[in-house]
Amino acid sequence: MGSGSRRRERAPRRTRAAGSRPAGLVHERPARAGRGRGGSPELTGCLLALTLGGVPLAAVAQSLAFDGAVRIGGAEYEYVAAPYAAPYDDAVHTYATGKDGKGDYAAYDGAEWSSSRGWDDQSTDYAWEPSAVEYDGKQYVYYGGYDGTYYGNAYDGSSWSGWQAVEGDYEFKQASYANTYDDALYFYGAAADGALYDKSYDGDAWGDWAAANDAYATGAYQPYAVGYKGDLYADAVAKDGTPTYNVFDGQGWSGWRDYEYAPPAKYQYQPSAYVYDGAQHVVYTGDDDHAYYASYDGAWSGWQDLGDNYAYDPYQYEDDGNAYLTYTGEDGYAYYKAYGGDGGYDEKEEKEDDGY
Repeated sequence: MGSGSRRRERAPRRTRAAGSRPAGLVHERPARAGRGRGGSPELTGCLLALTLGGVPLAAVAQSLAFDGAVRIGGAEYEYVAAPYAAPYDDAVHTYATGKDGKGDYAAYDGAEWSSSRGWDDQSTDYAWEPSAVEYDGKQYVYYGGYDGTYYGNAYDGSSWSGWQAVEGDYEFKQASYANTYDDALYFYGAAADGALYDKSYDGDAWGDWAAANDAYATGAYQPYAVGYKGDLYADAVAKDGTPTYNVFDGQGWSGWRDYEYAPPAKYQYQPSAYVYDGAQHVVYTGDDDHAYYASYDGAWSGWQDLGDNYAYDPYQYEDDGNAYLTYTGEDGYAYYKAYGGDGGYDEKEEKEDDGY
C-alpha cells in the first residue's frame, strides 16, 4: 500500500461513464463497531479480507449458506459505521470510519495484514461507512463528510492520488455507494432533499448528478446495486421498511417492485447483494436485529432468518472462489459467516484469538 500515517486504507471503486445510467443508490447508517487488533482467523479455503482493526472478516465454505460467525477485533478502537472490503492487486483492502472521524485502511495479501493507517491529507471529518470499487486499474474509495460532501481518492498500487470532492449542487446526508457497469463507474448518493441521485465516470470526466427515479421516495438508507445476467439490480429499503428492487437494462429502469415473498419483519439499513454460483444473493437487516436472506436464479426464494445480533448494514463478499457475509453485531463487535450453498448463512461463532 502507499504511504499513509495511521490506520488502514482501502482502495476506491470505479465510477461509471456517462451515458445510460442506473438510478442512484445510497444509504445512511449510524453504525458502531468495536475495533481492535485481532489475529487473522484461519479459514478453510480462502480468507476474506474484510476487517475491523486488522482482522480478516470472512471466509467461506460451501455447504450451508453462510456458516458460523466469527468475532473480529477487540475494543481498542471504535468505528461509527460498518467497514468496507474490496480486492485489488492480489490483496484485500478494508476501509472503515473511526469514531474520531478519520478514515482507516489496511490490506491483507493472503499471508499477513499491513499496518493500519490513515491519510494525512484527509479533507474533513468523515461520517458513515465508506465505499470502494476497482475501475480502470485503480481502486477508488469514497467517504461522506459531515459537511454534506462526498470525497474520493484513488490508489494505483503504489500511491494515492489525493482527496477530491465529488462536485455537485446537492448536500448529502447518507453514505455513498459506487459500482461499475457497462465500462463506467457509477456513484450514488441520497441527498438532503430526500431524492436519490447518481452520476457516472468514464475514466476521463464525470457526468452530472441526476435523479435516479422521480417516482421513488427513498428511505433513510443507502441502496445497493449489482450486475446480474446483463442487467443492473438495485436493492433498497422503502420508507415503510419494505425491501424493494429495481432493474436497469442499459436503457432505463423497470421501476421499484416488491420481492416475491413478503418479508418477515420491517427492514432497515443498506442491503447487501452479491452474485455467486450463478445466483443473486441478498441480505437485509431487520428492525428486530435479525438478518434475512433470499436468493434469485430466475425466481426469488423465500426469506431465511439468519439469526439475531445484527446491527447496521450486512456485507457479502467473495475471495478465492468462496463467499462471505460480514456484519457488525448489536454487541459492537464485527463478525463473519461463511456461505454454504443452500440457503443462507449458518450460526455464528466467536473468534477467540484477538492477537494481531
